[in-house]
Amino acid sequence: MLFSYWIACALQKLKSSISTTMEELPTDYEAIVVGTGLVESIYAAAAARVGKSVLHIDRNTHYSGEWAVLGLTALLDWVSQHGDDGAETPPPAPAEPGTRPLRHRRLVHGVVQRWAIEEGEAETDASPLRWMTDKSSDPPVPAEPESAETSTQDQPPADGDRTVTSTVPETVTDQLGGQVDQDTGAPAAQSSEEEGAPKESPETAEAPSASVEEPGSEDAAPASPEEPVKAQPAPRKIPEWTINRMKKLSRRFNIDLAPKVLYSRGALVELLISSSIARYAEFRSVGQLLTPLGGRLQPVPSSRADVFTTKHVSVVEKRLLMKLLSFCAELEKHPEEYAGFEEKPFSEFLKSRRLTHNLTHHVTHAIAMVTPETPTLEALRSTQKFLLSLGRYGNTPFLWPMYGSGEIPQCFCRLCAVFGGVYHLSRGVEAVTVDEDGALTGVVSDGQRFTCRRLVLEDAYRPETVEGGDGVSRAVVITDGPLYPPADDQVLLIRLPACDDHPGPVTVLQAGPAASAAPAGLYVIHLTCAARGSAEEDLAPAVARLQQLAVASQEDPDETPAPETARPIRVLYSLYFSRRCGRGANGEGLPDNVAFCSGPDDAIGFDAAVQEARDLFTAHFPGEEFLPRAPDPEEIIFFDEPNESVVTGGAQPTEAAPSGQEPGPETAEPESATGAGDPGAAPAEKAETGIEVAVETKEDKGEELKGAKEGDEEAKEAAVGDGAQIETA
Repeated sequence: MLFSYWIACALQKLKSSISTTMEELPTDYEAIVVGTGLVESIYAAAAARVGKSVLHIDRNTHYSGEWAVLGLTALLDWVSQHGDDGAETPPPAPAEPGTRPLRHRRLVHGVVQRWAIEEGEAETDASPLRWMTDKSSDPPVPAEPESAETSTQDQPPADGDRTVTSTVPETVTDQLGGQVDQDTGAPAAQSSEEEGAPKESPETAEAPSASVEEPGSEDAAPASPEEPVKAQPAPRKIPEWTINRMKKLSRRFNIDLAPKVLYSRGALVELLISSSIARYAEFRSVGQLLTPLGGRLQPVPSSRADVFTTKHVSVVEKRLLMKLLSFCAELEKHPEEYAGFEEKPFSEFLKSRRLTHNLTHHVTHAIAMVTPETPTLEALRSTQKFLLSLGRYGNTPFLWPMYGSGEIPQCFCRLCAVFGGVYHLSRGVEAVTVDEDGALTGVVSDGQRFTCRRLVLEDAYRPETVEGGDGVSRAVVITDGPLYPPADDQVLLIRLPACDDHPGPVTVLQAGPAASAAPAGLYVIHLTCAARGSAEEDLAPAVARLQQLAVASQEDPDETPAPETARPIRVLYSLYFSRRCGRGANGEGLPDNVAFCSGPDDAIGFDAAVQEARDLFTAHFPGEEFLPRAPDPEEIIFFDEPNESVVTGGAQPTEAAPSGQEPGPETAEPESATGAGDPGAAPAEKAETGIEVAVETKEDKGEELKGAKEGDEEAKEAAVGDGAQIETA
């Protein structure tokens, strides 16, 4: 109840800050942040959390910038905006006295999209908003209606809408608020007998194969009840997807521009837990790690149980692998094991350990996720990070953010807004203002001037003279089947090693309906690698390779399958694009307290972005704590008046409750906030966030506070001080 009320207050505060026009807002801020990408959002949340005034703006109409998650129609609009490589942002106007112009450059280039299906007839509902509220109106797979009387209301609900309950470890509930979806399987299959499913006519049920037999064929005979069972191994009917049918389900798509996963013990997970921001997000355990070996996709034996149960590793190899993994888990205790190999290629170190080619492949490409040329010490640390993350929230060391990676920056934006940050979308900056000495004084945004002491800009504002980072090639592929049928609807992670077709490693992520990435029956596959040529040149061979591996993975290696049982997955839609990456903290001709944030890279996780935000915050605010814990709902006391809310416990107090003011129980009268016991007592001074901050002890200190209230002032101050130490410990 308290949590819902607190969220409602925060949303009302955010709504009022957004709806207010810029002319009515204060024009002086401690920090102005331009861009709502991950690094910028973490920095803004950290600054607002310690009481700094923050203005956070973005020239886009959506949050997360280049990290955004888009629906299908929004993605098509994004493609149309970035499809013309020649449409660069016009150069800035001549600088006015005391200003230095900024230019927003295009970072995305080489955009190519292709449809492999027909456009189809336009499909509209009688009510445009019906599909948003009634999920049963969306069929699990589009198919031609059996009769003219069949309507969308008679279709069964999508499989992806079904709630799947599973056993979740206690640590998930304690640390991430119970919001990690531990289920690694597909949603429960829905029977046609369920409510809302169309019922088959007796003729259809008795002769399901009549439509595929040719009239007059010798094999055509009246079907018996046993024949449908015998016909089940036949390939399933391919749904008739069209462009318009996919557009109709646009809101069911959540397509990442920069897909990544979280290490269960990585920097981002630890930051989400320590700052209590995890309450804003939901996660799902990555269900399966796969690696291509022997012409097919094979599960990666990563844990002790996997090593001893896998059939792809011999008994001798299992002992060698367990010995290596045990050593990597305690890397710091055995430096003599890798002495002399620190800077040598990882392949040489594994050769010295007498690992077979099979084990070398698994350790290098599927566990450490590095290349054979990676320095040994770096690869061993990557292996250790993998092993330490195992078993925390699932069988794999990775978590997938529900609704996409673009939700993570928005979590930090929410925290920033709760602590007083001001947000305004569809607004960029044209110039920075400087004083006579060239020091930063503020920015010019849509012709209005704002003053600030620190300015943080997204990567697109970085001058061309400081661009020097590697680019990223990306591909988004929508298919009508999973890459690995045994895993079905699980989130899959595959690391494709370099080969002749693509010279560098490629990270592959598959997300389906269970991860809220696509409607039922469709799968979104993301491919990412370091740019070498155009995105299509880099990744089109990898897409073709995945299709071959998917077909081979449908076969049973112990049996000779019938040729018709394995069918290739169809690529319905493909998108290729490249993104430039910049590096460096500053640009020529700009003040020292102007910093630039990096965009998404080709790394598999978020650790680099978290470290960059931490370093930037420490440089701008030395001595301040980086994202201290936000208060829990039970630590917030609500009085009768909304403006008399008190944040306690986890919040860092700016001033203790004044003498004569009662800390107050949750049912305290409004007078207690202004010191009812002392008419001359002043009300608690508000923090810069606009929320009153006081110190509240835990329940076990309630008796001490009661005694302090009845006793003298010295006893009261000692009890309150003791309680503050417990809260901040």
